[in-house]
Amino acid sequence: MGVSLNFIWKYYEESSESLRTREKYGLAVNDPKNILLHNRIKYFFVCAQEELEELVKLDFLSEAEGRIKDDFKIRVSNYPAENPAFVVLFNRFNNKFDKVPYSSKAGNPCIIETWKSIVNKNGIVFIDNYEKSLELRHWLAHGRNWNLSPTSRFAVKDVKRIVENVLSVMNISIL
Repeated sequence: MGVSLNFIWKYYEESSESLRTREKYGLAVNDPKNILLHNRIKYFFVCAQEELEELVKLDFLSEAEGRIKDDFKIRVSNYPAENPAFVVLFNRFNNKFDKVPYSSKAGNPCIIETWKSIVNKNGIVFIDNYEKSLELRHWLAHGRNWNLSPTSRFAVKDVKRIVENVLSVMNISIL
């Protein structure tokens, strides 16, 4: 298992503070050359903060994906009688965990769709929000070379909240 969601958030907060401190220091140096570099220094730290935020979003989403896949395997392997919907999905893909799709835009059988079939209506809302964030996860992981839809743009706090909500609905530990 990876790091905790709390660790990722603490890392983000401390890294953001470090960037702000370094930027203040870089802009405060009394050097005539520094005046010419003032805009470049600001630009560098704006870009550094944006990159940190994108990496933390990917970390949150990747951690959630890993936890959900791991939970699926545990439920099928250790508690099949308690999780018949997961067993049916697993059997459909010839009893191979690596063949079971995680998500599907078309609503085809997958781990996320199976979760939708077993949670209450409020839980489905959280899973739908999580599914929308998966476009962001793919964009972050696969090159960032296409435009995201407006519904896939999230702040770091939004991604954290979405991940915590979906893991809570699925009764998966966030620690």
